[in-house]
Amino acid sequence: MVLLDPRHVTRQKILNWKQSLKFPSRPHVSHAGVDLMKQLLCEPEDRLGSQASASVSRPNSVIVQNRRSGFFNFYSGRGSIDGAELIKAHSWFTGIDWVNIRKYPAPFRPELSHPEDTRHFDNDIPDEPLAPAGGAPADATRDPLLKDKIHGPRILEMRKALAFAGFTHRSPRGIDYDQVRIQDIYYPDGGDRKIQQQRARAHDTVREINTSNFIRRGRAISF
Repeated sequence: MVLLDPRHVTRQKILNWKQSLKFPSRPHVSHAGVDLMKQLLCEPEDRLGSQASASVSRPNSVIVQNRRSGFFNFYSGRGSIDGAELIKAHSWFTGIDWVNIRKYPAPFRPELSHPEDTRHFDNDIPDEPLAPAGGAPADATRDPLLKDKIHGPRILEMRKALAFAGFTHRSPRGIDYDQVRIQDIYYPDGGDRKIQQQRARAHDTVREINTSNFIRRGRAISF
């Protein structure tokens, strides 16, 4: 017997909402509440607050029908109305003072004993990542190299290490290349410390430029 993840089942029901969305008689939900859920659980272009133009050419669309609904108080202010105003105008929110809502006391204020108190969170949350809605494993990848069970983790670590190769947070400093060349010609054994430092900076800059050019030519490095 195969046990399905209840969260995966929920996601599948959301994707197939036309077949799975039903409103049972119990527990009781007001007509305005059901109407609001219907206007939110629908096609994106029909959704309450949507500014999509698709419904204009679809007189039987949900959003057009909702504007004729007794639960929808259409806002007739100046200019175009935004989606937030459409949602707030629904009768389910009747009585809410949207202007002063931020001044209302919170309905629930958790009491914490310390900043890291997590008593109000569920204790049965699994550590593993959730699988996507399609049902593929959470760690699935299209890269055949990363799929390798033996070398995949090592390749991933190498890619992470080289993700910012060639990038630097340092500002480029002025380098006197002519002076460096003169030093190489007339003082092949070195010279004063300042010239040696200039030579080192020149080599570092050239190396960074070469690395950056290499990254640009093949941004996605594979091994």
